[in-house]
Amino acid sequence: MNAQVALHLIRVLEKTVSPDKNELLSAKNFLEQAAEENLPEFLKALSDILVSVNNSPVARMAAGLQLKNHLTSKDETVNQQYQQRWHQFSEDTREYIKRNILAALGTENTRPSCAAQCVAYVAVTELPLKGWPVLIQTLVNKVVTDNSSEIDREAALEAIGYICQDIRYGVLEHQSNQILTAIIHGMRKLEPSNHVRLAATTALHNSLEFTKANFEKDLERNFIMEVVCEATQSQDTQVCVAALQCLVKILTLYYQYMEPYMAQALFPITLEAMKSENDQIALQGIEFWSNVCDEEIDLAIETQEANDAGRAPIRVSKHYARGALQYLTPVLVEKLTKQDECDDEDNWSPPKAASVCLMLLATCCEDEIVPYVFPFIKDNIESPNWRFRDAAVMTFGSILSGLETNTLKPLIEQAMPTLIHLMYDESVIVRDTTAWTFGRICDVIFPEAAINQNYFRFNNKIYRQINGLGMGNPTSAILMEVFMQSLEEKYMEHLTTNLGVSFYARYVDDIICIITGDKEEQILDYLNEQHKNIAFTMDKEKKGKLNYLDLTIKINKTTNRLEYEMYRKPTATDTVIHETSNHPQQHKNAAFRQLLTRLERTPLTKEAHRRELDTIYAIARNNGYKKDLVDKIRKDSKRKSCSQLDRCNLVFYYSCIKAKLVNDVA
Repeated sequence: MNAQVALHLIRVLEKTVSPDKNELLSAKNFLEQAAEENLPEFLKALSDILVSVNNSPVARMAAGLQLKNHLTSKDETVNQQYQQRWHQFSEDTREYIKRNILAALGTENTRPSCAAQCVAYVAVTELPLKGWPVLIQTLVNKVVTDNSSEIDREAALEAIGYICQDIRYGVLEHQSNQILTAIIHGMRKLEPSNHVRLAATTALHNSLEFTKANFEKDLERNFIMEVVCEATQSQDTQVCVAALQCLVKILTLYYQYMEPYMAQALFPITLEAMKSENDQIALQGIEFWSNVCDEEIDLAIETQEANDAGRAPIRVSKHYARGALQYLTPVLVEKLTKQDECDDEDNWSPPKAASVCLMLLATCCEDEIVPYVFPFIKDNIESPNWRFRDAAVMTFGSILSGLETNTLKPLIEQAMPTLIHLMYDESVIVRDTTAWTFGRICDVIFPEAAINQNYFRFNNKIYRQINGLGMGNPTSAILMEVFMQSLEEKYMEHLTTNLGVSFYARYVDDIICIITGDKEEQILDYLNEQHKNIAFTMDKEKKGKLNYLDLTIKINKTTNRLEYEMYRKPTATDTVIHETSNHPQQHKNAAFRQLLTRLERTPLTKEAHRRELDTIYAIARNNGYKKDLVDKIRKDSKRKSCSQLDRCNLVFYYSCIKAKLVNDVA
């Protein structure tokens, strides 16, 4: 590529970060066309730009990203195609690109290193086929050489980490000693750069699967554990978190080798991490003990299976969780009191992690956990501070699955009045946690409670429901569905064989039928004979229309097909959270997102679609919102093709037999 063309390419690459949309689009189109016309030459040109320190950082970074995007893909199928395409390039082209991207390591001023990513993706393609034999040793030398620069060491370790993360299992096992040499060198306390230590610690985390041979040797394992434990004490949060992540993974992979380190190092390190005010550090400390419980639960199952088979288990539990129980539970319940009132449901936080860890500890240690948590529950379940009330209820709900029935039943009977009272707590969070706890009681411990132990409050008195299922009980919907399916098995054959039902479908308690003849009343009488506590009512088609769920279904007699409109009950108020309300914006948007998603996913006619959109605009306007908000949310939804209408249609044939739609509402 001549200098003039290269200069033009550099300018195009610099425009990939332009705030001007036209320039962005123009650059994108140019780069796509260049790749289509001659991909090998295009990639060589990108590698030239990446390796030259005289080019601007923006151009080099953009070149690296373009190169990376033509080497790998998140889609596994596309990724394999890219790898095959790489091997189809000439050897000269491949060597040219490899030489440039390797030379670019340690010359960039941006993080993360684009060159390191490019090196890794080429390595993942070549190393399984014995290609690029000098790469690993070259990277190691960049780390361990005395006069290497900080940026050299960091970039080389980044590349090693990326390679270890994506390489196929087994490819690097014979080079694990070289890789560990570089990683441990970068993790040492003597390493002055936290950037280098972080890159090395991340690389260790990615390499642990294929270092089994090193962990089987006492001296090598001791050295690795010493360096990792030292890294957990780093004052740099990122290094500390990465080192704790290594401990979590090491525990999972090499549990059987952890006994010499548990009491002296792992227990105090992770306990202190759990107590940390830094959420990232605390999460890793909690995760460590959650993984300990997971391993020991699995080992208990393996031991039981071995005993049942009359053989000795291959691995046995060291019961670390039981030994640490009295120290872990106070920290975990204290973390439960730190919940944020406005916490995002999708945000993984120490209180949520603590709840999961308590569940696992209860499953692992069973009844032994009770004396360590019940004093906290008793002392705080009626606390004036909502966080402590919530923590007490969460603790109670979290341990239920691990306790023996004889232990749990009196505890639940004792707690039930308080839990019912908390269902009316002034705090929404406490009410939600209490409802979750009731669900745990029903789902995990006493399924029969969902049927026989339904309590509710009316006029400040507590009543027990003696018939039916409790509204709001998490198991009620499941049990109802089981009941209805059982009932349908009894009456369905008679409906279709003797009463002319040609189509039958049910959603929860709403049933839609197509029948032939004039047996509607006979069908209704028959259904009401099936169970004394189940009463069916009927709505019939009127003027070719029938309301079912949130749809009005119409028969177009010209096309002999169904058409749909949105249906709202006469009592619908169309009230949503008002724009001026002090709620998070995502909560306000949710109502419109649901309305628009339903609009776009329902195969409406163009006229019905327009009317419903106007209704949504009106709802927004009446609740203080501007039309722009609806339009913005609407852009996120893609209208389904009209061809999908066919999948939703039921074709009605009118011949000498009179067909009717019947909507049975249970």
